[in-house]
Amino acid sequence: MRYLVFLGGSLSELGKGTALCGVGMLLKSCGLHVTVLKIDPYLNADAGTLSPEEHGEVFVLEDGSEVDLDFGNYERTLGLTLSAAHSITSGGIFAEVLRNERDGKYLGQTVRLAVHVMDAAMHAMNRAAQLLVDGRQPDVCLVELGGSVGDWDAHVHLEALRRLGRQAGVDMAICLLVPLLMWEGEHKTKLAQDSVRMLRGLGIQPDFLICRSDVPLSSKQKNKLSQLCELPVKDVWESIQISDLRHLPDHFREQGIHHAICARLGLTACMIPPINVNPQCITGKARIAILGKCVHKDAYLSVVQALEHAAQSCCIFAELVRIEVFGEKLPHDIGSVDAVCLPGGFGSRGFEDKVRLASHCRLLGVPFLGLCLGFQAAVVAFCRDILSLNDATSEEISPGAPESSLIVVSRPRREMKKGAQVVTFQEGSQLYQLHGKTNSIERFRNRYEVRHSLADTLNKAGLCPSARGPHGEIDGVELMLPGASFWVAVQYHPEFRSSWARPSPVFLGLLKAAIGKETCIKRRKVADGNANS
Repeated sequence: MRYLVFLGGSLSELGKGTALCGVGMLLKSCGLHVTVLKIDPYLNADAGTLSPEEHGEVFVLEDGSEVDLDFGNYERTLGLTLSAAHSITSGGIFAEVLRNERDGKYLGQTVRLAVHVMDAAMHAMNRAAQLLVDGRQPDVCLVELGGSVGDWDAHVHLEALRRLGRQAGVDMAICLLVPLLMWEGEHKTKLAQDSVRMLRGLGIQPDFLICRSDVPLSSKQKNKLSQLCELPVKDVWESIQISDLRHLPDHFREQGIHHAICARLGLTACMIPPINVNPQCITGKARIAILGKCVHKDAYLSVVQALEHAAQSCCIFAELVRIEVFGEKLPHDIGSVDAVCLPGGFGSRGFEDKVRLASHCRLLGVPFLGLCLGFQAAVVAFCRDILSLNDATSEEISPGAPESSLIVVSRPRREMKKGAQVVTFQEGSQLYQLHGKTNSIERFRNRYEVRHSLADTLNKAGLCPSARGPHGEIDGVELMLPGASFWVAVQYHPEFRSSWARPSPVFLGLLKAAIGKETCIKRRKVADGNANS
């Protein structure tokens, strides 16, 4: 098996995942099949309980696994469908070893970090690398190790990688990403040198150096790094800041990276034309508001990217506006945008503001898309406004509320609904028209859902339950009142399946509603009036 490992030196956030995706796209353009393995050194069993405020969004795979947000980039850019086996955490490895010890599988041996934990880690890496991906045997496994080579947490996995690379039948190449800082107009290479020295101290020699810089490197600088890090000049590469990351594979191709990797790993690549990205023809602009309670820049990463995918398909520029503080200015904030997306989340904080937002969008005619918790808030808002159920709420938000007030209730045995599920659309509905078919596979991550018994009541009042689950779940609704704008909400996460090649249909619907309607003079007047008051 062949492995191409991406490590970060000295600093975090160097873009290991971005580099992996760029190289992966380049290798795919050479006719090679790739798979991806992400190793996270934290002790959590998976990413499911990590706070979006600290770690960014939690991404959900087809099999229901909750993983790091980097998996969204892997699947979107490389066109892969990954599984739980492609995500390794220290917590998961340690849990497996302790479980085996309790089950007596070690036959009384003294369980050791250097033996049993290492074996478990290497076994997990081998298993992931050999799995078929989308029915194909991979030619190379692209591995990203989270953090940097200086992190104590990562030493177990670095040692496991070192041992794995020495096994028979394994070809492994190491790509080390290093920072080059500009100081008084000159690149400083000390951090890069220290990173290489630190990695060598662990018994690992980097094969390639990827230098992160704001500007291209001169041949003099590459020669200097080549000498100090003891690598051939041809194996010292640069990864500069690029406005559109879809151009990164071409940037790597121009440096001959694919030839060097194939030569090092013994791969045969056919020459394919460059992965040129056609320049986008921008014909308009739309301001899209994303309302959420998390301030981390990556807390809604998949939603942001799904909006960008849809905007490109519509040939418009999407100006994304983050609304995190609500208060009395909410009507003005909403009236000044062309559409609103209300993403998912957990917990009671900000729920009432989300309900109020959904209500304002309906009243002002602002195109609206609610996702997961945003879907539940939209249904609660409709029940309060149209059905006069003033106490309507969710069991998650008000667990002690009377049964008659609970519009959103917990699933049977409070089990989380996760992963790919079949959703059926009602013929003639907006969701049916957007998808162009009756059924769709969508990804879920929810513990609460709208009461199944409310379907007829909502439909008669003008809120059509146009998407249903296999057991009668209400998985999507849309406003059917006379003169209503695009007001759609879904329980699932369509953003997890969106990509540049296949934008999500519901996000396309939102963008088309934002630019295709006679953009509500009424709400513009409301916005202007609030601005002047």
